[in-house]
Amino acid sequence: MPITTSIKDSFEKVEKFYHKHEINLPMDGDDRLTLKMSAVKDSEMIFVYLNFTLWADNWWFLRRGNLKIKIEEEVYVINEPVVADSDVGTEKELLTQTTSVKVSENVIYAINKELLLELCNAQTASIRLYGSKGYRDYDLKPSNLDYFRAFYNEVLDSNAFIEESKSYYTKSRNRGVMMTVWNVLKVIIAIPVALINEASKSR
Repeated sequence: MPITTSIKDSFEKVEKFYHKHEINLPMDGDDRLTLKMSAVKDSEMIFVYLNFTLWADNWWFLRRGNLKIKIEEEVYVINEPVVADSDVGTEKELLTQTTSVKVSENVIYAINKELLLELCNAQTASIRLYGSKGYRDYDLKPSNLDYFRAFYNEVLDSNAFIEESKSYYTKSRNRGVMMTVWNVLKVIIAIPVALINEASKSR
């Protein structure tokens, strides 16, 4: 079936949103866990996905887990990810110039449009992400819920959640400016630290 203009436009919107926006879930130390939205839309069906990426010191084995979403008092269980992969890499800490080994895990869960809409309309919501070694609970902040609303507005219905989307994009731009400033400061601090370390090694 040839790709229609509307489907192609939707795909481009998903790609743009996916690469620019994410939810950073709180973690211990320098471990990181991000959540991103994506979707596939054809002429009759819309498939919505929650993409979790973990970058940590130790394995969670997310591929063997499941996902629970609690909206108000209702709990929804997604039994297994539709996609799961993992890898090992290294990360260099800018300030200390130390290198550490990290594990990377990625799982994608499929939800329907109706569940996404319930998330968008929620006053309170939380998620429980399981691996084979246990689970982590995360309360979704108002800014996190606005992330889902902005995605819904951008990809699925431009007439829905208009004000919430504007608020999300404004706050997202402000966070982006702050992160840019912080990264510049880290580079400025890291340069003399690296020079001192090199001088110490040469003695």
